[in-house]
Amino acid sequence: GKRIFAITITGLSFKEALKRSFLISRDSGSLTLKQIRGWRYLATVVVALGCGSLLFFGKELSHVAATYEESITQEGWVKYSPEDGKFTVDFPKKPTVESHKVDSLDLNEFKVKDDAVFSVSYLELPRKWRIFSSATLLKAAIKIVLEHMPGSELLDKKSVKHKSFPALDFRAKQGDKIIEGRIILVGSTLYELSVTYSPHADESEHEAFLDSFEPAAE
Repeated sequence: GKRIFAITITGLSFKEALKRSFLISRDSGSLTLKQIRGWRYLATVVVALGCGSLLFFGKELSHVAATYEESITQEGWVKYSPEDGKFTVDFPKKPTVESHKVDSLDLNEFKVKDDAVFSVSYLELPRKWRIFSSATLLKAAIKIVLEHMPGSELLDKKSVKHKSFPALDFRAKQGDKIIEGRIILVGSTLYELSVTYSPHADESEHEAFLDSFEPAAE
């Protein structure tokens, strides 16, 4: 800073400078001010303009960056959460909502029909069922799911973890369609996620859909 403005201090040792920095001594040394050269003027103007740009245009630049990021999100999928806040998930667009009975239990389903059919549904398990282990409940759930898919055939299933919750991945066939799904147990709530698609469809979005699901903690 002193070099830019052509300021020098003579007769000041390092020890004395250290004392001055802690306001211990103020007596020694003399201040000399020389004529500022042209390059120093230029350096000063550049620094001032740089600081001014950040001060006056920083807010606008931040707004542009935020708008750009928001436009990417708006052009992609939507992050959806129902009114009861039971979960959040990424859908291709806002889903339709349906409620119906499954073996006397209330089932809430959220569905989007795009190139594939993306679905999230959940129900609350009766208290008497909660004595069973999560593995037993998940195995029973996959049987019920298949029973409500006429003409479906289970191709594969495996126990997994969704985040930290016990889950069961499955793959089934129904006519000329493939169903890829995940059943997740969170406390007393049983969630089913599924994607129904043609065999030659791009499956990268399906995995992203399943992995984006965030259940509410109970």
